[in-house]
Amino acid sequence: MKKLAFIIAFIFSLTAAHGQIVLEHIFNPEYNKMTLIKLDAAGYKYVGNTYFPPALDIYNTDYSLYRSIQIPQYPNLICSGQVDYVSDHLFNSDDLIEYAVWYFTNNNSEVLKVINENGVELLSVPGDLHQVYWDGNGHYKMVVQAQWEAIFSLCAAPGSVPCVDDCPTMDY
Repeated sequence: MKKLAFIIAFIFSLTAAHGQIVLEHIFNPEYNKMTLIKLDAAGYKYVGNTYFPPALDIYNTDYSLYRSIQIPQYPNLICSGQVDYVSDHLFNSDDLIEYAVWYFTNNNSEVLKVINENGVELLSVPGDLHQVYWDGNGHYKMVVQAQWEAIFSLCAAPGSVPCVDDCPTMDY
């Protein structure tokens, strides 16, 4: 009988030790992208991104809405809606949310813009392919490539990359 009780307890401990994935929350089905970010001033947040209309919804980890940001539209530019590097201190030192988004131009090229939550443009460079790297010397750089025009722009970012896990390093 002791053996049977031991075997049952052992089997129960194995099943209790290994959890199972469970559904926690369902976000807006219109989001094209959902990511987890870490803001320096406000901690971990979920970011939902819609392309049409281009917007960001930022949620606290309890799923309450933290910020809703409409991505600006510009004359003669079509917003891709694809947003990257949502942060509060990567592109400048204030606590406003900022992000990178690219636009199509009328002449079949692209422009990458860094914009803050108030719609203020912080940077505009030719290109759409972009990556932020740590240069190994304590500085962050953003490389932007205009792939159809063979233009590479290197931008110095004064802040830090909003990494959740590992940050990429720059390969030359």
